[in-house]
Amino acid sequence: MVIVATLFWHTNILASDLDTCFKPKGDKVEQIAACENSLSPLNKNHSDYLDLKLQLLILYTSQGSYSLANQTDMAISSLNLTNYSLDKQFKYLRHRGILKYRQGLYPQALLIFEQAYQLAKTDKQTLLEAKALSDIGTANMAMANHKEAISAFHQSLLLKQQLASQRSIAITLNNLGSVYLKMEDWPQAERYYSQALTIYINEGNKASEAHSLENIAVVQMKQGKYKQASQGFKQSLNFFIEIKQEVAQLRLHINLAELNLLQQQLVEAEEHLDLAQKIESKLGNNALTLPLQLNLGKLFIQQGLYQQAESILKNGLALSLENKDSRITTRFYQALIDNAVKFLRWEQAFIFETKLKKHQLKGFQLKFDESLANTRVQFEYERQQQAIELLDKKVR
Repeated sequence: MVIVATLFWHTNILASDLDTCFKPKGDKVEQIAACENSLSPLNKNHSDYLDLKLQLLILYTSQGSYSLANQTDMAISSLNLTNYSLDKQFKYLRHRGILKYRQGLYPQALLIFEQAYQLAKTDKQTLLEAKALSDIGTANMAMANHKEAISAFHQSLLLKQQLASQRSIAITLNNLGSVYLKMEDWPQAERYYSQALTIYINEGNKASEAHSLENIAVVQMKQGKYKQASQGFKQSLNFFIEIKQEVAQLRLHINLAELNLLQQQLVEAEEHLDLAQKIESKLGNNALTLPLQLNLGKLFIQQGLYQQAESILKNGLALSLENKDSRITTRFYQALIDNAVKFLRWEQAFIFETKLKKHQLKGFQLKFDESLANTRVQFEYERQQQAIELLDKKVR
């Protein structure tokens, strides 16, 4: 009886771990522990082994635990994946690509997403094709291959419009808006963001509606439509205050401050930046720390505070260089130049101008290297496809 009771207790614990491991929107730390507990007694041939490994790959990647994610990836790649269903093969390739993408290995990610797309096409899995094309678009967008990104997103959209949910269609519309935003094609960006917004309103998806309003407001701000942008930002901010989402509040206070600075509304800009600093000090350094410092520096410039502006902009510049964030690094250099010019510090302006030129040349070289790497990846992909086709002919 004791043995039976112990076995029953152990089975319940395993079942509980499995439930926790695959729980949607669960606590990531608890999920990882549960997955690892469930996996520990299993060998590679167990029916649950691949599912648990895939879940760990997803969880490690989402947590930024890339070393563990890479180890898990290696363990999965050692399996004979042709023994598993196409859906599982596709899921592995997709999340392997996402892992590479998160590590900034965009050409490698693109190759894997292309492989996932070919796999989905082979079995005429339309929804999987649409997902893979969306991933291909995202990788190309990261490498500033805007034409290729738009092409992939458009193909994905056409497939999704046949079978996918409205929410999935809205995601691709948002992606298209983001590409056009990066290209500074404001009317097209606003068009696609607005189409996504319509879907979210019809679906009653309030959070996504607020994000879309914010996206549209960013585009309107870029076009000088300040009144409309202000309304969109404030409407979005009110929603995120209501649901107590502080990261979104921080981002919107920074956006509103930037909008105020463009209109030289210094009192309002300072109010938003004060609120942003309070949230940021609570959250700690994050992806919005740099935009916050940049706008604080710009506020000090407009307030005539040369030393304070230079100090905070130099700190932000150092952090952006450390983070290898090229786009905002350029904006910090430009703000430092503007600060020096305003106060007739011509020597300082020349120094920052020279550094900006070197930074831009380095960026052009990096872009060339990435383009070359992408070409090599595409060549390797085509070579692999040819090898597969020859092998297929031999088998026949």
